[in-house]
Amino acid sequence: MKWVIAPLIEGDHIRVKRDFYYHHGIYIGNDEAIHFTGSEGDSISSPEKVSIMRTSMDFFSKGEIVEKAELDKKEKKYLYKRDRIVKTAINSVGEKGYDILHNNCEDFANRICYKKSLSSQLDDFKKKI
Repeated sequence: MKWVIAPLIEGDHIRVKRDFYYHHGIYIGNDEAIHFTGSEGDSISSPEKVSIMRTSMDFFSKGEIVEKAELDKKEKKYLYKRDRIVKTAINSVGEKGYDILHNNCEDFANRICYKKSLSSQLDDFKKKI
């Protein structure tokens, strides 16, 4: 998987750079995203206040550049159909249970988009330590 800056399509796995990590979500069209967040924005320090929310892309991006996942041919066979991705994301709104190690924003996006777990930034970080 590589990350590119390109026009968004409903069902895209998206991410945006934060201070020391990437924040992930699902683009559902109409300039909206679904992602783990708090009402005041991303709050990994207060996981009890975090839930899966439907927000504007402005809220998701906080003015940063949004990238989308671009899959190679092998990875594409694990991608769910876009309409299923959008429907599942919408049906997930309101869910809680955020955990930075086991149920974070990237885990949510991967679970919604892919039939198989793909490598995460947390896995990459663990390999470095």
